Amino acid sequence: MSKQSFSGEFVAIGVTPDGSNRHLSGMSSGLRSVPVEQIHLYPFGICFSIADAMSAALSTGIKLPPELIDIRVEMSLLCNGRITLYKSDMHQMLSLLNITHIYSSKRAEMILNDLITIWAKIEPDVIYADAVSRGLFCTLCAKINARGIPVAIDSTDENNMDYARALINHRQEGRIYSPSLPFSTITGRNTSSSNSYPLSLPKKLRHWVSAPEESVLILLDYKRQEFGIAAALSDDPKMISLYRQADPYAFFAEELGQEVPAKIAKQAMIALQYGASIHGLSSVHSNHSRAMRDAWLLHRKLFSQYWNWTDTVIETALIDRVLSVPDGWKISITDSTSENSIINWPTQAIGAYLMRQCIKRLAAANIHCVGIQHDAFLIEAPTHQAARIQGLGEQILVGTSLDVLDSVALQVDSTFILPHSNLLR
Repeated sequence: MSKQSFSGEFVAIGVTPDGSNRHLSGMSSGLRSVPVEQIHLYPFGICFSIADAMSAALSTGIKLPPELIDIRVEMSLLCNGRITLYKSDMHQMLSLLNITHIYSSKRAEMILNDLITIWAKIEPDVIYADAVSRGLFCTLCAKINARGIPVAIDSTDENNMDYARALINHRQEGRIYSPSLPFSTITGRNTSSSNSYPLSLPKKLRHWVSAPEESVLILLDYKRQEFGIAAALSDDPKMISLYRQADPYAFFAEELGQEVPAKIAKQAMIALQYGASIHGLSSVHSNHSRAMRDAWLLHRKLFSQYWNWTDTVIETALIDRVLSVPDGWKISITDSTSENSIINWPTQAIGAYLMRQCIKRLAAANIHCVGIQHDAFLIEAPTHQAARIQGLGEQILVGTSLDVLDSVALQVDSTFILPHSNLLR
């Protein structure tokens, strides 16, 4: 993609804490102070954290520019993960860029000056359209996090008190406000707390996710997403056929034809897709070491086109020294990058890209997610519109997967959660 830049005036948007409140401030690229009521008049803005800026804007009613760029995300991308996205601060970025901290007696003014200076330094290496696209996804994630996930926690369950306490710490008026963090892995996947994010909880606790009165929750999730993506990327005819017509893991277990539990056969198949060795599999499943050798051979025999594709991916990555997806998220390949990491990256990164595209299309259709997790989308809808929204949501997910993968439309599972019901009923 050719380099595109923005030549007009923009606004730097700062967030400063004041007790439990956060205040917005603005400064134009010409270093003029901008009243917060006029921030939205600029065509685009830069923020240290879009999530923080959105939180402050939503609580105060201040409008933000139509296009936003998250400086943390862009720095993480340009630095190939050398800064930890959600643990970094302005000082780390300035040091990494060899920029002297700009002095000001006013904290807000200092933050805004620093933002503008960082942007001036990195802007030549940023593709503007891609950065704005990432900014839009960060904005939509902030809105999803602000809606909260409705729950009904059983705080008397002594066996799960740690989970209950973690959730209660993020609960307000029956909803959990624990964030899903965009671009927080090298593949571009979101991450969330395994204790305080309802969709990350163990399956046995999913009944805590419960629909509120006069609303329905709809859970849409891709079936066997990573296998389907790998099938499409490699154009492996056997994988594509299995994804469309059967349960690939049950098929593999049956083909293995030994006294191996189906669960272990599935675990082995997933590990093999990402380059597990015979030794590695045998170490994990020591009671089935001979079967793991047979599984390794069987996988390469059944899915030969997939393995030819992985060889090409590795060879190309080592030559080009980069892997990327269509919206510009990428990873630089170094001498220390393992072959298994190279094999894993395209499937995971395309899965992350697919989620970003789905979230944007769902939002454009006025479908409101309240939670997202890996390949799943939790939607809240008025009861009288639930059937329409469910059908439209399924169409968007299937259609987006076909647009992204070209040859394979991923299958979607759909679950209704009615008032006084939950994910297990």
